[in-house]
Amino acid sequence: MNANLQENPPESNEGLLKIYPVPIRDNSFDIDGICKILTGFKRLSANIANLNKNKVFVFHQYSYLLDFDRLMHLIFVIINYPGIGNLAETEPENLREILEVEELPQFSTSIEEICAVITKKYHAIYAHPEAIEKDLDWLEKNGFLAKGDIAADLIDIETIQVPDVMTHRYSNLEQFERLIKTIRFIIHRPFLKSPIKKTQKFFIEKMLELGLFDENKYSLNMLRKDIEFVLNPYQILPEISMKKGYFAGTGILSQYELNKLYESLKAHCKQEFFQDPMAVEIYNILQYRLTQSRLIQGKETYPIYSMGTKSIVNIEPHQDKFKKIEEAIREYKSLQCYYVKGSPTWQEGESNYFGFEVYPLQIIFHNIAWYLGYEQLDGLLRFERIDRLNFSVTEKTREAKTQRASLENLKKLYTASVGLLLGSVEEQQKFLKNSDSELTTVVIHAQEDAFKFICEGNQRFTQIKMTKPDWNNEQWDTSIFNLGKNSSPYPYTLKITLPKWSVFDIDLIRWISVLGKKVKVISPQSLIDKIYSIGEGITNIYQDIELICCDLEKVNDLVKNKEGSDYRFISIKTPNGNAEPQSVQSELNMNLGHIHPFIINDITQFNEEDIKKTVAFIKKKKKASKIQDGLRFLIYSHSGINLASEVAIAIYRELKQDTELTNLRISLSYL
Repeated sequence: MNANLQENPPESNEGLLKIYPVPIRDNSFDIDGICKILTGFKRLSANIANLNKNKVFVFHQYSYLLDFDRLMHLIFVIINYPGIGNLAETEPENLREILEVEELPQFSTSIEEICAVITKKYHAIYAHPEAIEKDLDWLEKNGFLAKGDIAADLIDIETIQVPDVMTHRYSNLEQFERLIKTIRFIIHRPFLKSPIKKTQKFFIEKMLELGLFDENKYSLNMLRKDIEFVLNPYQILPEISMKKGYFAGTGILSQYELNKLYESLKAHCKQEFFQDPMAVEIYNILQYRLTQSRLIQGKETYPIYSMGTKSIVNIEPHQDKFKKIEEAIREYKSLQCYYVKGSPTWQEGESNYFGFEVYPLQIIFHNIAWYLGYEQLDGLLRFERIDRLNFSVTEKTREAKTQRASLENLKKLYTASVGLLLGSVEEQQKFLKNSDSELTTVVIHAQEDAFKFICEGNQRFTQIKMTKPDWNNEQWDTSIFNLGKNSSPYPYTLKITLPKWSVFDIDLIRWISVLGKKVKVISPQSLIDKIYSIGEGITNIYQDIELICCDLEKVNDLVKNKEGSDYRFISIKTPNGNAEPQSVQSELNMNLGHIHPFIINDITQFNEEDIKKTVAFIKKKKKASKIQDGLRFLIYSHSGINLASEVAIAIYRELKQDTELTNLRISLSYL
């Protein structure tokens, strides 16, 4: 009781003539002092009556303390529990928590739900359904529950007769209107602040500018009294410092800001975009409440902003996964994961079908899809597409400190890397201890038309240096653009410092490959080899005629792997050459028309006629082929790769000079 009295002390305006502290003497009640106070009541009553004789009081429907308390409690409930009256349907878990019950009672009307919350928060004396319904109607008409003019005068004010004593501080209409307008203004204009003026003075200036009050009848002291006697005790304002601007309950955005947020969420949630699952849930709630409050109405707003990044995966069937992952992350629980059958992997030799346990750390959207960042039990930090995973949530947990430390490490690795590839456990541990030890530099030379695109995206990589462009008048960042020029045809240089594992990241490979021959990788050699291999592979599959030079052992391997039928054979035989391996001979016996013997009696020179016969064989096979892809001819020698190479080059030159083959793509490669 003492704590309650300290927090909400009795006031004379609550219908009390005057409040006296109980006299105490020698740790006991001072009876003489109490009697003296009691004998003075009659004179006090007469004095108060004389003071109020010449004052004009206008009493209203909330002049009685019970009605006023109920209205303030109702305002608190409305601003702190958005959607109250329909929470049983839209947010039953939230309502159960508010009411502190395991099972929700059945509410036949929204008024019943509101009354239940008021009863739980305060007392049933404030939860009279008819009075609450009338209060809600009055608040709505006066712009509390929907869009309205925040400077408008209050309407539907009923004047009543009460005894000629004030029942509370705002029994008089003038003070009551001032208070209600102030609360309404805070709700609709949250966080009003000035960089140079104090919050309260600036707040008052804005209310006076809008004509809420007569500047001769409103003062800073009145605002402070309203805060002291109502806004704070009734918790209309939160129990925090208001130096950065006033707001009430959860009302932290103005109508304009709410609509901006709505449009932003809308862009995140459209089916054709990346479908942020968290944004979808909040968007649906926000759309419903904005519509119900009539803060958005009439014609559809013009979509000024839109998110163009698309998810290649429809996440609708995976919504339950997202919710379970969110719950596991919040509770620091581990997941027992299994890959969806048939899921691909970029890691050679890696099996996708064994279960593994992880601690989920964060859900991110990267380029094309939603990924889960997690830590395996061996410490490996990694990302995986959520749609590729099946999992069950375990009861195994760990400390929040450990979870947050792992998340910070994941962020460091992701920020430093080009994409989602984060290296091995050993590489990660070395990098996190000393990042410089695990870095490498990629050097790329570029032509001007490609470099113009590259230098625009100078935030693509964490550490980057480039040639300073000599076009435009922009002030280029000298910390980035500080390299000199090279000679043609690749005069511009790009140096990227990144973790060693990122050299083989698909995002880096894709970016370089898209630029094609307009850029050239200079180092490291491993990246050069990778780009070359990709380019060569792409070129080969688009050849009409592909000559492939190899040794006899490679031919034998192809046949053993059941790949022999994909090729035609040009077998170079010499008098002292080795015989065909049995497996190769069996393949050739089954497809006699697929082999052309190239006989060399003197290995020091080729018979030009044999070259022409071989070219005729190739042209015949190409003309008769119904295969849309190019034909591949394996050229091999029984005497080694060198002889096969010489013959292959001679055949290639003859094919390129043949006028009948002018429009065909012909290549020569080595296996």
